[in-house]
Amino acid sequence: MTGTRTTILKLASTAAIAVGLLSGCASDGGARPSSYAAKPLSGEGSKAVVKAEKAVLASPRDAAARASLAAAYLAAGRFASAAQSYDDALNLGDESAATVLGLALAETANGNNAAAVELLHDWRNTIPAGDLGLAYALAGEPARGVQVLSDALRNGENDAKIRQNLAFAFALDGRWREARLMVAQDLPADKVSDRIGEWAEMGRPEDAVKRVAHLLGVTPSSDAGQPQALALANFPGSSELAAEAQAQVVAAAEPAAQVAPQPAPPAMAQAELPAVAAPAAAPVAQPVTLAALDRAPSLVASDAPAFATISAPARSAASSPFAGKAMRTKFVSDPRKVAQPGRGKGLAGMTAIANAVSGGSHWVQLGSYTNPAIAKEGWGKFTRRTPALKGYKSVTTTAMVNDVPVWRVAATGFGSYADAAAMCARVKSRGGACLVKRAEIQGAGAVMRGLRR
Repeated sequence: MTGTRTTILKLASTAAIAVGLLSGCASDGGARPSSYAAKPLSGEGSKAVVKAEKAVLASPRDAAARASLAAAYLAAGRFASAAQSYDDALNLGDESAATVLGLALAETANGNNAAAVELLHDWRNTIPAGDLGLAYALAGEPARGVQVLSDALRNGENDAKIRQNLAFAFALDGRWREARLMVAQDLPADKVSDRIGEWAEMGRPEDAVKRVAHLLGVTPSSDAGQPQALALANFPGSSELAAEAQAQVVAAAEPAAQVAPQPAPPAMAQAELPAVAAPAAAPVAQPVTLAALDRAPSLVASDAPAFATISAPARSAASSPFAGKAMRTKFVSDPRKVAQPGRGKGLAGMTAIANAVSGGSHWVQLGSYTNPAIAKEGWGKFTRRTPALKGYKSVTTTAMVNDVPVWRVAATGFGSYADAAAMCARVKSRGGACLVKRAEIQGAGAVMRGLRR
């Protein structure tokens, strides 16, 4: 184990080295940007990746190991894998500027400029200005990059790194005169035109991969992404395991609402399995009026937060048998009354409530928390990881399990199980966890309160 830990610590240094690429334009004496590129500790390319992957398998929830693997992928030009590994490291608690910048750069190389820019904005107070400005410029926001770097220069950070990063930002913003003047501050006169010519060859918006690879000094590789065997979801932590146990207990206590099933296509009918049966020794749960969860076997553990670093420790509800207590579900913010369905209208009235609150019949549950403040922050984390969620509303609900409150964050607005399942698949492909469920209804005659953002 000591040898493995030593390997992890050595490899971890590559994560910091990789971010030196953002100083790549700071070329004292005309040094090439590639001199700042990420260099694997030992071995080249695939050898360094193999070593880093073995370290992750030996310690899959070690943030340093994940960050080192990400840096190895980055140095090998495997940008899709690098993005996944940096995201895993961030989820495990590595919130260093090196990891955030590495993730932003990998997202940029993958063409996910919006995700990169949002990430940089969220962490703008953590990332040094010289790195932040150039990262903005690389991610398709050169004017913002120029502003950040110009402010840093005016505030006294007048060094070669700031000046040359600013020069590159000027070039990406099409301000070639200013770029040339700034380059001349640190390069000999006979080298200025060569540098400007290099930048002109990769100045088009579609040249994102070329720009990132140039600054790293690497050759982009064909990359299908991080191996599935290394996926963080395969190695749940204690909080995820506790949440899974709680999910199973809750599923056993939630009988289906006494309404006729909605007509569904064959694929949907197969996906909507009955709720897990309650243990034989447990007393019969009191009837509740929530709609049954559409719970597929692979999604049973999805009450676990997608971001481990914001997970509050699971309370005793996860281990205590749930017996004889009905679950109470309510919406917890911005009270919004919805007209009650008429008595006797059955499914049509209940569906009207669901559609009024969520704009659809199904939700994608993304995380479950025992702390409301952390739950409130969850939506931003989920949308940053899976930008496609931004097109949907979020809903936060509470559930009482043995008098312990749990706050659940879900995306709403899906018109069918198939639509929700497709989004859930996208969330999982980004390393997240999710659960497809019907829009929650408290039954005829109940007043619902909703949070829609």
